[in-house]
Amino acid sequence: MTQGDYILKEEVEKAVTRMKKNKSPGVDEITSEMIKDGRHCLTDYFHHLCNLIWKEGKMPKEWTKSVLITIPKKGNATECSNYHIITFLSHIGKLMMTILTRRLQGQVEGRLAFGKTGVQILALRLIAEMAKRKGLQSTTASWTSKKPSTP
Repeated sequence: MTQGDYILKEEVEKAVTRMKKNKSPGVDEITSEMIKDGRHCLTDYFHHLCNLIWKEGKMPKEWTKSVLITIPKKGNATECSNYHIITFLSHIGKLMMTILTRRLQGQVEGRLAFGKTGVQILALRLIAEMAKRKGLQSTTASWTSKKPSTP
């Protein structure tokens, strides 16, 4: 492997340090506090795991599972826009996605004019393309974003 072909330990350390506290765990029941408090003994393990995932090109299924909770807002309950959606994701999966997102942001910064959401969409497209090339099945979803109307 060349230097650009693997994830650096510093990238893992930075992602762990920047994890937000007081967030609910995903289906694996691992909290960000557990990861942050155990970082001194877990960083090497996460570093190895992230590089294994990078090399193999696939994420563990457990990291891709999420729980969605909808909380109604005021208004018509039959309209999707009248709900808050809370998503419970694996914090270890978030760690890997943070590293990948930062790498992509670094590559496209200054070259393309879109923000964090655009980079995340690009990341998903690249992952889907990589899965397609390797003959793996991938699931895609599409959505539309409604811009707020101006008065």
